[in-house]
Amino acid sequence: MTDTHPELQAARERGLPEVLLPDGVVNWFEGQDSYIDDLSLLRLAGRYSPMAVRAIVLACAVGVHTEKGFFPPLSRQFSWNAAFYGYFNDFLTWEEFQILSVGKAIHGHLPKESQDLWAGPFGRRIPGRVVPTIEEAALMVQGIRRENPSKKVIFKHGKWNGIPHAGHMLALRNSISLINLDEEVDHDDMILVVSCDTNFAIREFGYRPFLDTVSRMSLISYLPWVDITCSSGDFPRGEPARLHWVHKYRTLRPDFVVLEIDDPLFDEKKARTEEIGGKVIVDYRESVYGPRGLNDPTMERLHQNEISSSNLVAGTVGEWCLSNAYAHAFTIKQIREEMYGIRNWFS
Repeated sequence: MTDTHPELQAARERGLPEVLLPDGVVNWFEGQDSYIDDLSLLRLAGRYSPMAVRAIVLACAVGVHTEKGFFPPLSRQFSWNAAFYGYFNDFLTWEEFQILSVGKAIHGHLPKESQDLWAGPFGRRIPGRVVPTIEEAALMVQGIRRENPSKKVIFKHGKWNGIPHAGHMLALRNSISLINLDEEVDHDDMILVVSCDTNFAIREFGYRPFLDTVSRMSLISYLPWVDITCSSGDFPRGEPARLHWVHKYRTLRPDFVVLEIDDPLFDEKKARTEEIGGKVIVDYRESVYGPRGLNDPTMERLHQNEISSSNLVAGTVGEWCLSNAYAHAFTIKQIREEMYGIRNWFS
């Protein structure tokens, strides 16, 4: 019998919960980047369960004790955002959110066995679908359109290389509102398809992947507006990503594509969208504006580090940008609760 690692023993003595985390999460915290990014798990098991997502939120908010030692949160802002994601998506109560916000652990509804990690075809019915590829998303959309030709597909893609933050949530919600108001599309007639870049694609962009693709897709899939989550798919090394995406757009044929205003490939993606008869919806990001000067009624964008996954990891998001975006997201959460109630994942 081997001795317990002192860090793990300290965690037990402090009463921290012992939970089963997905392998990809543990590997990422331990700095292992060579593990297999296995998308077949999506086909076999669906996605990570609400219990598993709650455990991921806990790990990112307060750190992880493994046999190799203690791995703390990457920054205070990263930790706080993990807790907010859990609260916004009903994996945490308000009281539990406050506990995590000050760096203390939560208990209950955490996975202990491997079967607790998955929400698959035989588990509880959970809104939204998760599929490995855009082609499979296109087949689902095709069937929905055949039954109801009035349905409109909204497509949003990106790296999503972190726990979805207030900027992500507000971008999706604002885009849906614009389509509802300006394009006169009823909310019930919208199908929001979100793609997540794979570990391969993220490395091709020069970034380190956050967790693994299954984890990131699972986190995205629980956002309240998302109907279908899929991966971007890999493309042959050395082949231009443009050719890959021309095929994906023609396969899915979205009616609307949401693009960030500062996307370096904005013009290329806009042309690709218009080629298939779609329309671009511009995401202006969640920014903070202030008066240009004393007694000047006009406003200007305040140049601070805005909310992004990389800025949250570094803990460098400007305080005004941080407080403004999350205050907005808290208000949306409150309104959604009053209209639809809290999603009870653990009944």
